[in-house]
Amino acid sequence: MTARSTSALLVGACALSLVVGTPVARADTTLDGLSTAIDNVRARSGCAPLAASPVLDSVTRDYVGAGLLRPQGYPGYTTPFIATGRPAASAIGLVTATAKYAILDCRFVDVGVGMVPNGEYTVLGIVLGSITGPQAAGGLPA
Repeated sequence: MTARSTSALLVGACALSLVVGTPVARADTTLDGLSTAIDNVRARSGCAPLAASPVLDSVTRDYVGAGLLRPQGYPGYTTPFIATGRPAASAIGLVTATAKYAILDCRFVDVGVGMVPNGEYTVLGIVLGSITGPQAAGGLPA
């Protein structure tokens, strides 16, 4: 195999992974299962349920799809979690177990979820958000 054919093969494999590994929007049964699992863990804390955040959903899709955590547009601080599993239920269990103590933390008020099905494996992520200080009251960051 020549260097040129190796490069072409690598580029083709990367392009294929982008086609197979496209982030999925929130309206998906696996993401519904993830949201339910998060709610079940959160119910043990005595805290208010986490609110679904479209901004954090977008951040999470970027995180699981491209490995980039860019929380622009969210006025608080964020904490990400990611897991890969087969089947998807395994990934749900892994990500909620990894994030359990953060999910139980009442300072987090928002959540974004994202998923990338990649062949036989599923990559799931959550990004928890907390808004404190003047941002919580709708003011400008200090």
